[in-house]
Amino acid sequence: MRKLLNRRLGVVASIERYQWMAHKKGGQTHGNQEEIRILSEEDFDRHMSDHVTPWCFERYVEQYPDTFVSVVRQDNVGEWRLNRVGSIDELRPSAEAIGRGWVKRVDDFSSREAVEQAQKSDG
Repeated sequence: MRKLLNRRLGVVASIERYQWMAHKKGGQTHGNQEEIRILSEEDFDRHMSDHVTPWCFERYVEQYPDTFVSVVRQDNVGEWRLNRVGSIDELRPSAEAIGRGWVKRVDDFSSREAVEQAQKSDG
């Protein structure tokens, strides 16, 4: 599991990775990949700055110091796009989604368990 130094909180934060099943009825051949991580300046500039102007990163994290982002990539290709912003507990998949097997926490998206999960169909 990759760890990031969160300089503003002075701790090391993990990046949580989740592999979702494919939504075959929706045309997916590979389930979504999701990362949940502490908000970085790069994430802020890339995904949020246009939506929270006139805020700058420093001002935003001063006001909301424990902000995490969920980013998603579809079909194992392309750019990561912003999914949601909130606390780590708000962003984690629901107990129902985990219990029904729709999503699985993984360490590496290229691992056997992640690839198998991505190829399963949710319906």
